[in-house]
Amino acid sequence: MNLTTLIRALLGISLILSLTSCFKEDEKIERHQPSGVAINTIAMGQYYTKQAYFDLGTNQMVKTNEKDIWDLAFDCSDGLEVRLNASKFMKASSHNDTAFFSITDTLGLQWHYDASSGNPDSLALTPWYQIQNSDTVFTSYTFFIDRGMDALGNKLGVKKVKLLGYKNGVFKVQFSNLNNSKFQIVEVTKLSEYNFVQIDLDGEMPTMTLEPPKEDWDLFFTQYTDILFTSEGDAFPYLVTGVLLNPYKVKAIRATDNSFESLSLEDAMSLNLSSAVNTIGYDWKYYNFNDAIYTVNTQQTYVIQDVEGFYYKLRFIGFYNQQGEKGYPQFEFQRL
Repeated sequence: MNLTTLIRALLGISLILSLTSCFKEDEKIERHQPSGVAINTIAMGQYYTKQAYFDLGTNQMVKTNEKDIWDLAFDCSDGLEVRLNASKFMKASSHNDTAFFSITDTLGLQWHYDASSGNPDSLALTPWYQIQNSDTVFTSYTFFIDRGMDALGNKLGVKKVKLLGYKNGVFKVQFSNLNNSKFQIVEVTKLSEYNFVQIDLDGEMPTMTLEPPKEDWDLFFTQYTDILFTSEGDAFPYLVTGVLLNPYKVKAIRATDNSFESLSLEDAMSLNLSSAVNTIGYDWKYYNFNDAIYTVNTQQTYVIQDVEGFYYKLRFIGFYNQQGEKGYPQFEFQRL
């Protein structure tokens, strides 16, 4: 090799080394290891008075509240949905007479419930706005809100509500008793870290944030209204007790082909999970009328993808506390 060839070779090696040093080394990501099986119990109480938010990653109940302290929930994402407190058996009816103060009775109204799936197109208050030629039009309908009942079955009465509009992240709503007493106008501001902001139609300070920030929880233990069917196929609303999903990122499915013990991460990842909030629902247990007790189906396994993207398998193993009181769902779960 002559001197010129040697110099060119050395320059080439030097150039390669200099270019290589400019690139950052790939980060080394450790392979995820599944966790052990964890067990927890949620104390809803024998009259199901508590609503509880649970985080799978920390195995902790993040927050609780009494179920009957709120009435309406206002969407904090990109939507304009307003939801009823389904745990109180609430229902609503729209009236296209925009004269709010002139309507003082509920005669002839047709009542509607929110769909337990959480579908925004199937909410009782959906007619408060319409999309026309890509524009949002507020209808100015007057709504009658039956506030349902408290945990002891006491009826909470009917309110009139008109959703006046939405602008710059703020809902404006007015409401009163049927006879126009206790009239209020309230502004509800969206808070982006939450799914919903709630209001109480009978409170002195109606606006509240009851749920934890949407990044902090996965499962919502609560009563809620569902539409059941008789053996003849007739639909009827019924108050059930179960588990709803965090509508922010959480998905689930009932795993029908695998037992809890055998279900693997590969099995979970092959399933088509649903974002319908009632995917887990209430029918992991059933009521035995002969023995007057609830029996839990321990063979029913669910796959859940939590708010952080991890997969879990979960099954329920109990519904009673040590004193024999119902309303204490117990479950075991494992991160895959």
